[in-house]
Amino acid sequence: MAIRTLEYCASLNGVTPATEQNAGVAGEHNATNVVIKLSAELLSAVCSDRIFYRFEFLDGFDQYDTTENSTFDTDSDFVSIDLPNGWTSSGGLAILRLVIAKLGLDNKEEMVLYSLPCRLFFESRSHGVGTTPQSVEKGLSGFIADANQITSDAQAAT
Repeated sequence: MAIRTLEYCASLNGVTPATEQNAGVAGEHNATNVVIKLSAELLSAVCSDRIFYRFEFLDGFDQYDTTENSTFDTDSDFVSIDLPNGWTSSGGLAILRLVIAKLGLDNKEEMVLYSLPCRLFFESRSHGVGTTPQSVEKGLSGFIADANQITSDAQAAT
């Protein structure tokens, strides 16, 4: 459940706004939802068989990631994604792109359209000493919840 929403508009000519938007703090997990509203001309171009979309992400350390292919909801004029901590952790400037692809019957790409970048900015956050890959992956809140569950289980067993 995201608590912040950033909105972009995509057309065949580009994405607005073209300037970076504040997307939160480095390391946040699913706190920011990015919504890309599709123009009528773009919608009419993508509402056909074998057309899929996905998101590509490039973080401040030049690390690349992509989502799985999804199909467009014909009753909606937008697509959206919550930003996971794997994407936000580097902080600084990042780029999110909407990728639209038409696949042939053999699943080869017949057409690929890359949106102009949705520019995102994440404020930096010091992790401090003692951070481990396990604690970053699970998150402190997850460890606290596990500890509370273990305490409850122990009390129930006595």
